[in-house]
Amino acid sequence: MLLSRIRIPMSRHRYPDDVLSCRILGPVVVGIDGTVVDLGGPTGRRMLAALSFGDGAPVNDGRLAELVWGDDQPQHMAKALSVVISRLRLALGPIGRRYLERTTAGYALVIPPDWTDRGQFVAAVATGLRQLAEDDAAAAVQTFESALTLWRGDPWCDLGDSVALAGARAKLVELREVAVEELQAARLACGDIAGAVASLSEAVTEAPYRERRWELLALGLYRSGRQSQALAELRRVRELLINELGIEPGPVLRSLEQQMLAHEPRLLAVGSPKPPPARPESATPAVTKPLSTLIGRSRELQRLAESVAESRMVTLLGPAGVGKTRLAVEHAANSDREVWFVRLADVRTAEAVIAATAEAVGVVHIDDAAVSQLRRVLENRTGLMIFDNCEHVVDAAAQLVLPLLNGCPGLRILTTSRRVLGVDGEHIMPLDPLPIVDEHGGDGAAVELFLDRVRSNRARCDLAPVELDAIREICGLLDGLPLAIELAASRARAFGPRDIRTHLRDRLDVLGATPLGSISPHASLTAAISWSVDRLAAADRAFLLRLWPFEGGFTWQAAMAVQPPEHRDRAVLAVLAALVDCSVIGADVTTRPTRYRMLETVRRYCHDIDKDPAATEAAHAAWVRRLIAGFVAEGPFLRVGSAFPALSAELANIRVGIEYDIEHDPVAAMWTASSVEWVEMGLDALPGGKHLLETALTACPSSAVVARARGLIALSSICFERGYSAEAVRFADMAIVELGDDPAGDEAGRVLLVALLRRVGGALVLRDARLARATVDWFKAESADRPIDPWMRASAMLCEGSTLLLERKQADGEAMLSAAREHAAKCGFTWVQGTADVVLARNLLRADPDPALARTALLAIERAWTVFAKRGNAFDLLGVIYAGAHALATLELREPAIALRAWVIDQAIRIGDDPQRYAHLAGHAGEELMRSLQQEQHGSPAERMGRASTAAELHQMFSEAVRSVR
Repeated sequence: MLLSRIRIPMSRHRYPDDVLSCRILGPVVVGIDGTVVDLGGPTGRRMLAALSFGDGAPVNDGRLAELVWGDDQPQHMAKALSVVISRLRLALGPIGRRYLERTTAGYALVIPPDWTDRGQFVAAVATGLRQLAEDDAAAAVQTFESALTLWRGDPWCDLGDSVALAGARAKLVELREVAVEELQAARLACGDIAGAVASLSEAVTEAPYRERRWELLALGLYRSGRQSQALAELRRVRELLINELGIEPGPVLRSLEQQMLAHEPRLLAVGSPKPPPARPESATPAVTKPLSTLIGRSRELQRLAESVAESRMVTLLGPAGVGKTRLAVEHAANSDREVWFVRLADVRTAEAVIAATAEAVGVVHIDDAAVSQLRRVLENRTGLMIFDNCEHVVDAAAQLVLPLLNGCPGLRILTTSRRVLGVDGEHIMPLDPLPIVDEHGGDGAAVELFLDRVRSNRARCDLAPVELDAIREICGLLDGLPLAIELAASRARAFGPRDIRTHLRDRLDVLGATPLGSISPHASLTAAISWSVDRLAAADRAFLLRLWPFEGGFTWQAAMAVQPPEHRDRAVLAVLAALVDCSVIGADVTTRPTRYRMLETVRRYCHDIDKDPAATEAAHAAWVRRLIAGFVAEGPFLRVGSAFPALSAELANIRVGIEYDIEHDPVAAMWTASSVEWVEMGLDALPGGKHLLETALTACPSSAVVARARGLIALSSICFERGYSAEAVRFADMAIVELGDDPAGDEAGRVLLVALLRRVGGALVLRDARLARATVDWFKAESADRPIDPWMRASAMLCEGSTLLLERKQADGEAMLSAAREHAAKCGFTWVQGTADVVLARNLLRADPDPALARTALLAIERAWTVFAKRGNAFDLLGVIYAGAHALATLELREPAIALRAWVIDQAIRIGDDPQRYAHLAGHAGEELMRSLQQEQHGSPAERMGRASTAAELHQMFSEAVRSVR
């Protein structure tokens, strides 16, 4: 038997001689040049059918196995696939096998669409519809008839009832039904009334719920002079739809009945009865766009469109006020699908969810089996159903969504919710707040939205720079939530941005009410947040209210430490997962451990409704003290690799805890603040750390001597890191005075040694050789009869080596620095390890420009850079990178030097540091060299590249430069 390729009359395509044709509209038949190929049994036919499902694209191995074997998949899937494919290639022969390819994404049958009956059918139906729209009815009749002759049975019938095929198969079946209907419409247009009526009488029996067939049948009867029978058919379909489905006929049938009763002359005119548009003009759209402009969501709209195209069930997930409903409405308004919009904000029960869905679909009489009734209404329809605001009825929504998805292959569902529905196959699309700052450092979409709404409320809107600054802060205080920003902007006419900012820091009720016509279901932002919080389980809600003091996020261990005493037996991770699912907190799973964060607006709401905020704050402050105590107990500086990242993440929380203790327990505040320095020197990055320490010292003037000395040493360390060397020496001296001439006890003696080390550090930066030497000798004398920690010995060796260099004893100084570096590496004190190399490099670069010395300095800087990059201390890293720029400039590698210097200056300004102090450390000759570099730098490509680079990219650039001069 020969396989004939059905050629559509309007096609001018010339097939090559070695064509491989594939027919899947019925049992699979494959041919090579018109000759049927034996595919070697049912498995081979199923494999070919599964490959054709990809429509030329690769089908991954898992999907292939599912399509070919269903639930009875082989144990060694990859091997089984390979065997079947090999046999299939053998069957296809040398001509056909080249169309069967293996890619990284899976196997693919790479043939043009018009080599398959599926592709020919789809193209033919599209052509026929176009011909019908152009009133070329005779050509449309031929085209539709040719298309329908391609059908020999169900598409991909060899693959059975595979769930994976349901959507694609339903699409083809729907297209065939359209072809059947529009063929009769074309016949009516050609005047073949009798033939069309005969076919339509049979067609309405086969598919009684397809209204287009009844429309065409009634029109054919009317044109053949049987007007009373035409009206009778319209009444019959109305009774059928109401009795069977509980819905009224659509607007097209209702309009046709009215025209027949009015004896409209145009009904008798022979012409093409146009198919109804996707949205009938006489029907009210299911979704109307809001009048305001959507800002900052173009990417999200595109992602949503892609998600709905790829997945039949999509959930837009996000916190209150983030704009989920608005995005869904915009997508629906732009969609060419039929849309049913189900509003659930005001429903409370499962029955109400079903009733709201029935109302959206148009069902007017709900029977006892309501879900089955909805499924019958929608099973032959293609469209998008949107369930809006599902978070309070997720179980009821899920119980309705599942049967609809399973029974209605042409249906896609989009939900908006603060909780996931938990339905199999649900695609979650999280929706984040609008950014305050864009990727280029300019104003983000949040600020743009505020400005747009302000301009719509104020006839004249010339904002001063101070007002723009206030708007940026407002957007930050409101977390970039679109609803909150719009409500704040609505108050701009009454208060102005600066007053809004002032009031907003303390309370949320300064925000306006939701405007008339808004799609938001909530009257205010507070109501929107309350909608989420008040629906939590009582224990989860109590747990949430203990989390509002955390700033900058928290770990599960921190949450466990502050949980309510009456709920100590609850599994913390389960509670946090529930709160994340309800979108009242967020989870950053990219960090280790996972950090959880509460939006600022939710934090303030929880603070306002907390019945005992003092106890909540006290629990948080107690956790801060335990956090610092835990690190102190393990020994200072010995956990550099893990301590700094962990503590850096908690800086904001540490500050809040210390501020609470300053007011309620000043001694504890001073202990925590001063202990920070003992855990990790780099914690001078603590915002306002110096002020907190000074405040704590002032608040407890009569506390223990050692405690006050430690606080003063911490101040000295902070000043040293910030570049205030004279201040560092002064605070170290104050600590020494506090301890007295002969400090009693091991702890006091140990604190004295630390104070002396801080004093040396300040003296060295001030280049005061006499003070440095005197303090080093003092340290040696005090430590002679005391056991000292390895980290302290490494620090002392660093101070000794640096002092020797300052005294121009080069060889001795370099030898001591090398010894300090090695000792520090062994004991894990990486700050000394890196600093020893930086001091050595700066000393080499202070000499007259010498390429050999500069190369040695480069190697030292590269070692130090690696160390400080792991530590994460910004000030140390800036210092070593600036030294790297100095070394590169000495070797005339000016472009990478410019890039490094530009990055340092930019980062120093961002963290509130003075970039000039790094130039001062380079010495006079270094300052002159870097000043000449600055003249070249301004506006150069190297400068722009440096500012746009990351620290890791700069490190790679620097390493390549080092290799080039070795």
